Amino acid sequence: MIQGEWPPLGLGEAEERAYEALLLERAHRVEELARLLGLPPRQVHTALARLVESGLARPAEPPDAGGLPHPTAPETALRTLIHRRQAELHRRSAELARLRLTAERLAEASWTGPGQAARGVGGVEPVTGVRAIAERVGELVAGAGREVLVMDDRPDAAWLDLAAARAAEGVPVRVVLDRAGLGCPAGRRRTAALTGRGLRLRTAAAGVPTRLVAVDDRVALLPPSCGAPGAYALVVAEARLRDALLPLFEAVWSGASPPGRPRQASGSGADRSRPEHEPGGEYGRPQRGPAREGARPEHEPGAHRPQPEHAPGPDRAPPERRPGPDRARRGAEPAPAGPEPAAAGEQQRELLSLLAAGLKDEAIARRLGVHVHTARRRITRLLDALDARTRFQAGARATARGWLQP
Repeated sequence: MIQGEWPPLGLGEAEERAYEALLLERAHRVEELARLLGLPPRQVHTALARLVESGLARPAEPPDAGGLPHPTAPETALRTLIHRRQAELHRRSAELARLRLTAERLAEASWTGPGQAARGVGGVEPVTGVRAIAERVGELVAGAGREVLVMDDRPDAAWLDLAAARAAEGVPVRVVLDRAGLGCPAGRRRTAALTGRGLRLRTAAAGVPTRLVAVDDRVALLPPSCGAPGAYALVVAEARLRDALLPLFEAVWSGASPPGRPRQASGSGADRSRPEHEPGGEYGRPQRGPAREGARPEHEPGAHRPQPEHAPGPDRAPPERRPGPDRARRGAEPAPAGPEPAAAGEQQRELLSLLAAGLKDEAIARRLGVHVHTARRRITRLLDALDARTRFQAGARATARGWLQP
């Protein structure tokens, strides 16, 4: 027998030692067994009674003759005991599930806490006070299991750090920020710090319609527009209101773009392959310095520039570019929109294959030989390139594009 393996079955060391002695027939009476085990007779009586109760032994015959119980075959008795214990664990698990549902119902019911009012009518809970709002957001974000969505016009909002912490723990997080607040160096540093922790971030050139924190498609919080002491937030759990806020976020998200990569209309001739950190193109600012060939400056809407003989027109595909003296004088130009360079494609395919293998971020970082934050940034950019919300969706779209073999 293996010592110390019976507590999960509800039996202790005394029962285990007594059962082993019964199997080996090392004693015939209770007093003899007590001396053999070095235990008081009363404790041995208790251990034998528990063996009979658990089915590991049958009562002695006759019961009052002082004899010992007869042990049941281990393979049969232990299997029965394990099944009985499993049934008990399933029952307790069901009880815990019911308690969890009860707790969720209580959370949805009306209550009054420090700094916040009772839940209002229609599943809308007002939360008053800056501190109470921060605590409520912390509770919601900490309880997220599937996804956290944040839309804000302030890059210094405290809940962005809470969301970034959950992203670092593996919870998908998507954030849309107002691009107007990110044009300064501090704003750029802030976005770099947030994306470095694994969340997906986009900026909206037209601003955001409201401040929003949503968790798991089940509850949304609307923070106030100012931090005045009397300001209040609204926690929305009513399905009809919540179902109006989440599509609003998706609409803003689809129209936003990653930092430094302004989203262009699909039919425009703008260069959509500009790198994320191209000088002058970050956060949607017009590019400074010499204009690219064939591009119309933003400050001269009607300006006309002479184009080369083979410049692409509305009904002509751009010809293949080859290095030449003229291009050497102008300097290297961004590559036209089209397939990615081979090196970038190989890097993306390697990352996709690691994601498809189900590796965690830390394992992916080790395979790539980079820090885990760097690996998460690459994963975030890959999801953005595929316009995918989840890694599964990214794999499906990559397979459809031929980046991965199905």
